[in-house]
Amino acid sequence: EYELQFGIKREKHKINWKEFGWYFSEMNNRHYTIERRFFKPLFKTQKEADRLEIDLSKLKYQVLICTETKKYLRQFKLKLLKYVEDGEKLNFHKRPTCKQRISEERKIEWYNLCGSLFKGDFIFPSKIGEYFRLIDNREAQIFCDKVNYNIKVNKEYSYLTDIIFLILNSTLFRFLLDLFSRQLTGSQTLSDVDVNVLEKTLIIDPKLLEKHKNKLGEILKHFKMREQENIYDELKKTDRRKLDL
Repeated sequence: EYELQFGIKREKHKINWKEFGWYFSEMNNRHYTIERRFFKPLFKTQKEADRLEIDLSKLKYQVLICTETKKYLRQFKLKLLKYVEDGEKLNFHKRPTCKQRISEERKIEWYNLCGSLFKGDFIFPSKIGEYFRLIDNREAQIFCDKVNYNIKVNKEYSYLTDIIFLILNSTLFRFLLDLFSRQLTGSQTLSDVDVNVLEKTLIIDPKLLEKHKNKLGEILKHFKMREQENIYDELKKTDRRKLDL
């Protein structure tokens, strides 16, 4: 199989696979051998989480993170340049989103995502069905793609992140999201939560719950020990009833 793909036997191939990766791109449905240092893991779906945490072993997508200019890539003969040039042949650099990134003054190229990507404390799904859970990204610190939203806790509330995490996993917050988001009907009903709904949905001031910090800590421990179930069964769970109360 190796020889079929690369045209040479593995033992005769001089590529250092610790330095390089073999990446499939949906840009043009082909593989590229590119330096691994330019890629970071990407969280895409809820299936890549275990309970309320990201399962790093399940992450199958990567995102290109490169702040270097094409001049730099060409100067050091980096394999990433071929991928970038193929993207330009397909006019990706002329698309509105990519084009607005370009800044000759600041030496920012169209493929540089650093201005629009950040790692949130929590990852929130944009579609909610019978199952709903907020994913804790504080430890994993993984990028997520556009079907999820990053939530970053303000510095003044950083000492209350556990409480905020529970508030956003509460039935009340789920109810308010369902109430104000667009409903998609089909084989199942989904709440289509756009970023404006998420930003404007009110939550209780976490400082008001600070006096219950110990109780909430125990609830969080129980939450993280089990998978979240569908909304009907979830409402019967002891830890959720305690949280909602």
